[in-house]
Amino acid sequence: MRGVLTLSISATALGLLLAATAAASSPPVVDPASVTPPLNPDYTWSCFDSGVGPICKGTFESSYENEPIDMACDGDPVYVSGTGRERTTRWHLPDGRATKTITNLSYPRIA
Repeated sequence: MRGVLTLSISATALGLLLAATAAASSPPVVDPASVTPPLNPDYTWSCFDSGVGPICKGTFESSYENEPIDMACDGDPVYVSGTGRERTTRWHLPDGRATKTITNLSYPRIA
C-alpha cells in the first residue's frame, strides 16, 4: 500500500511539473501590429508577452547577384553577389511602445 501511495504521489508531482514546463514554454502571442512604432514590414515577425511587455523577434533573408556598388577598379564598376540574414529583437513596454532594439546582420557569402 505504501508503495502505491508513493508511486501515486510521484506520478502526480511529475504531471504537475510537465504541465508547468509546457505552460512556461509557450508564452502568450501578441499581435505584431499592436506595437509602436510599426515593425519593419520586410521582416517575418513573431511577438510574445514577456510579462513586462511584448518582445518581438524578426528575421529577414536576402540574396543578390551582380549588384553594383560605389567602387571602381581600373575604371570598371565593381559588382557583388551574396546572401544575407538579419535578425532583430525589439523590446516594448506593456502599452506596446518600443524601448530597445538589437539587430544582428550576417552577410557571409559576398563574392
